[in-house]
Amino acid sequence: MRLSATTLIGLVSGLLFFGHAMIDGSHAWPLVWPALGGAAAAMLRARTSGSGGRLAGLRTGGSVGLVAAAFFFAATAAALAALGLLGPRGAAGLAGLALAGLIGLFLAVLAGTVTYPLARLSRG
Repeated sequence: MRLSATTLIGLVSGLLFFGHAMIDGSHAWPLVWPALGGAAAAMLRARTSGSGGRLAGLRTGGSVGLVAAAFFFAATAAALAALGLLGPRGAAGLAGLALAGLIGLFLAVLAGTVTYPLARLSRG
């Protein structure tokens, strides 16, 4: 099974998002990883294919963000459950994780949308 570059970037972004979020006191800084992943994938797409209209960056960032958010949510929920940190109000904790994942998805889409046209311009 061969993964696309977008999926691979999404998995790496999700892993970094999860790992950084597990650091006590990291606050909102882990959200930088989905944004950087969306920007990196958009830049790679603009430099390799150069095809696609204005929505290419949005689609690329969205794909990366979706993979990163899903990986983050699943890995973090599993880690917190294994550590016994979800507690009796686990639904509220899962809702918070889902919100963090959605914010990461939004940031990846935004970064991809902004980066794609800039990368095409710098390509020449």
